[in-house]
Amino acid sequence: MIKSSSFLLLFTIIIGIIICDLSSHHVNAKCPNLPSCKTPKPNFKPSYNGCGPRQSELMRRLGSILFDSFTPCCNEHDMCYETCGQVREDCDRKLYECMKSTCKKLYSSSFAKRSWCLVKAEGIKMGLEPDSDVACTAFAVAQQRGCDCPDDGDEE
Repeated sequence: MIKSSSFLLLFTIIIGIIICDLSSHHVNAKCPNLPSCKTPKPNFKPSYNGCGPRQSELMRRLGSILFDSFTPCCNEHDMCYETCGQVREDCDRKLYECMKSTCKKLYSSSFAKRSWCLVKAEGIKMGLEPDSDVACTAFAVAQQRGCDCPDDGDEE
């Protein structure tokens, strides 16, 4: 019988591999052709869904289980992506800093748990690398969801 902690470790490693695989599909550095979105859509309120991609219910549920302690950080990240005029790399950096801070606060007395938490934070960060197709697409879709974006890429 597999202990639940062993199963969770194995499962987290598998998710890490998936994240790394997703981030290996590169585009040109720093998301070329992102929409230039400065004006919020009328009555739009940024939303969030925890730690996981909106387009995959399975991955979102897995993220909420594996990365539960990061949920407030992930929610802030989701809202940052939907906030007009934000820079994707700034949103990603803030997420990573929030996750590291969470690990230090939650596991200040346990080196092993804190280290494992930081490994999970690093795995999420790897999935958001500057040239990740997944992250670039997620940011572009979020900006278009919440903002009036010009079709021609000109500044508003």
